[in-house]
Amino acid sequence: MLRVLAPLLAFTALASAAPSLSLCPEETRSLSELYQDALTEGGVLNVRAGGDELNQQDSIKQAWESAFPGIKYNVTIDLSKYHDGYIDREIASGQVYTDVATLQTLHDFPRWKDAGALMQYKPAGFGQVFDEIKDSDGYYYGYNVFGWALLYNTAHVTPTPTGFIDLLRPELKDKLVMTYPNDDDSFQHTLFNLVNHYGYDFFDKLIAQNPRWVRGGATPIALMSASLNGNGSYYLAYTAAFGPPGLAVVNPTDVPATTWSQTAAILAKAPHPKTAKLFANFLLSKDFQAANSPSVRKDVPPANGDKPANEKFDLTAFAKYMADRPAVERFRFFIESKIGTPQGLSPLVDGL
Repeated sequence: MLRVLAPLLAFTALASAAPSLSLCPEETRSLSELYQDALTEGGVLNVRAGGDELNQQDSIKQAWESAFPGIKYNVTIDLSKYHDGYIDREIASGQVYTDVATLQTLHDFPRWKDAGALMQYKPAGFGQVFDEIKDSDGYYYGYNVFGWALLYNTAHVTPTPTGFIDLLRPELKDKLVMTYPNDDDSFQHTLFNLVNHYGYDFFDKLIAQNPRWVRGGATPIALMSASLNGNGSYYLAYTAAFGPPGLAVVNPTDVPATTWSQTAAILAKAPHPKTAKLFANFLLSKDFQAANSPSVRKDVPPANGDKPANEKFDLTAFAKYMADRPAVERFRFFIESKIGTPQGLSPLVDGL
């Protein structure tokens, strides 16, 4: 059985080497004041955002450009595992283009901090962010809770699935659509937990169900939605926790679905540091957090009276898993030995 032990030591070592907290007080200026300051930098913000569909930043772009006219939200969307390499090259060359990174690759932020590549900055509201998803010194912080769930076709899947074990139901053979777990570490993390819970033969049984393997966390929703209209016959998926009428979400009870906080940081040599600071305050503002429930702030209650995100989900498990890169790579190669390398175009351009 694989076990993840090293990440806790790694995070502890980084924390002990960090500068004094007193060196970085929390921002006290208003968004209006920060906006006026940002307008002196040329009217653009360069963001590298982790994602697998080109429209995934549309709501942020619209909200940003509406709130701050004259400052373009110039975003590059791609898988986080590709963004970090580009950022590494920017840092190494000294030619930094990126102002802010908002990524899923949580292991990158401690190493960038340790290398002096991130700006130490605490936006207003930083003190209200859950302690477990922020760097206490202010170099990076979670700003939005992301996660996966089971999504099923209510007309074709009965009884209602309750957990991942339902993926193995005989009647669902050839009816599953799954993201390649060796293409996305968040799906890999879930499979890691499943084989630790059920044994490695769970993966063999899942493969025997002949799922359609796809690239991108949102692709299963597209295929499941098409099946509602008779274009395909995919009835159960592990994907984002939403879908159109006819598809219902289940949070599995046997093994927790992977949930994490997408994390943001300002590059130390950001070309537009004043604008980046405005963006950081925008992300952690009460208005943004309320509109993107569940919030990462203690003082912004979840919608519909739900539990706070850090009580409902384990927001630290994925970060711990991601930090042990040798273990992640070993498990990725195990998966590859079973189902091969991910096939197909990038989900950004596959038309699904």
